[in-house]
Amino acid sequence: MKKKLYRLIFFFLALGLLFWLLNYIGWDKIGNAFAKVGYSGALILLALGMTENIFDAIAYRFAIRGKIGLFRLLSYNGAGAIVNVLIPWEAGEVVKAALFKQHVSTSEAISGTVLWNYIFKITRPMAALIAVAVAWIVGHDASSYVTTIITLASVAAFLPYFVMRILLRIGVAGMTARFLSWLRIFRKDPERMIAAARELDTSLKRFWKERPADFVMVLTCQLTARLAAWICWTATIWLVGLDYSFGLCAMIFAGLSIANYIVMLGPAKLGVGEGAGYLLFQIMGLDAGMGLIIFLIMRLKALITNGAAGLAVFVLPKPRTPVKTPDQIEQS
Repeated sequence: MKKKLYRLIFFFLALGLLFWLLNYIGWDKIGNAFAKVGYSGALILLALGMTENIFDAIAYRFAIRGKIGLFRLLSYNGAGAIVNVLIPWEAGEVVKAALFKQHVSTSEAISGTVLWNYIFKITRPMAALIAVAVAWIVGHDASSYVTTIITLASVAAFLPYFVMRILLRIGVAGMTARFLSWLRIFRKDPERMIAAARELDTSLKRFWKERPADFVMVLTCQLTARLAAWICWTATIWLVGLDYSFGLCAMIFAGLSIANYIVMLGPAKLGVGEGAGYLLFQIMGLDAGMGLIIFLIMRLKALITNGAAGLAVFVLPKPRTPVKTPDQIEQS
């Protein structure tokens, strides 16, 4: 109960911070920025946002065993993304796994979701590092001090991936299940839970060996989605009327990607991410108010594209119950 109250308080504090910053920047300035984007600019951003979502959905096709249609994957991914914005600590990933379970076995749904997020720990910092390299090559107008920090942060962002690799090597799922069983948290058939956790560890470890082509495709599709996001951020910066060079836009994208990565670990996203955009622009010596406005536009773009796809969950025909193998029947 205390944890839920803490999350709720933090959520409203983040919203309060966002409203205060918007009021501080000035509603006229915000309105002018949106007017500059216009209807045609909005359509461009929505198209780029949907492109990003489609490639993320394609990545799920290669991460999950079993046939799930691309439109369904796009819808499920959108629903999970909306939940991730409203509920902290990646609760949307649980929603995705629950939706995938309608088509594949529980173990396949969970391992596929974990695999997608595992590779995501590579592609997001990789895209940021590519943007940093491009910025250094073509030139940028930001201070060397700030860009050095962004560069080092982009390299450090790979740390969660290596941590996950270590945890997989020692079989963290099985160890966690055994520990919870010892604490008597698994009161019903703890041995089955431990066996399922060990199976998850095994499937993750064998993914690269047994399905190297799928691993490469998940990585490629996710990286393409991140590059689409890079183009979208750059387009937004230019559409609101900021005359920034491509190199500076690349450095901003890298900084915002790392900031988003950190925000993902917190108890709230809505409001905090916009504040991060404001702070990054201020640190880089740019118009901090425009940094928040750009982040706000991108937030609205994500809510519209993911929301439109996620709503399809309620109108899609009910999927057939997946056929279980004898081993899956025995485990259930």
